Parts: sequence; C-alpha cells; structure tokens
Amino acid sequence: MLGPIWRRALQLIKSLSPYLEHIHLADNHGVNDDHCAYRKGGVVWDRIFSLLNSVKFAGTFCIEFPARDDLCPMKQCIHDIKGHYE
Repeated sequence: MLGPIWRRALQLIKSLSPYLEHIHLADNHGVNDDHCAYRKGGVVWDRIFSLLNSVKFAGTFCIEFPARDDLCPMKQCIHDIKGHYE
C-alpha cells in the first residue's frame, strides 16, 4: 500500500505530465531529504517509471544518488530507466 507522499507524487506526475520537461530523481524515506542510494529509500520507482512511460515523458532525468565507492546502485538506476524507454 502506498503512503500519502507517494500517492501525491503519482498524482502530480499525472496532473503535470503535459508540462514535464525535467525529472529530478532522488531516493529517501518520505520525510527528509535523505539522499539514499537508489532503491534504498521508500520511493516506488517501478510505478514512477511506468507512469512516466505511460504519459509519454520524453524529457531529461537528473539522477541524484550518492556515488561513493559502490557505483552499482547508480548503474542499476540507469539500467532501469533504459528498460522503461527502449
């Protein structure tokens, strides 16, 4: 079940889709700006990417995840984005 912040995010994407040109991706737990690694927070990435694809989002992504010693989460995010748009 989605919490209120994620329902609002999905509703915003639907409502603003005709105007979206840029998406800023960052993972967190829905309270603070935690800067979690990709898929380590509470963001419902699969639903967000599916919705962006369904509304024909063709803009740019800014990916903001910590890229310290382990680049695997960043690479996984890029792989997932490509998977939804190829």
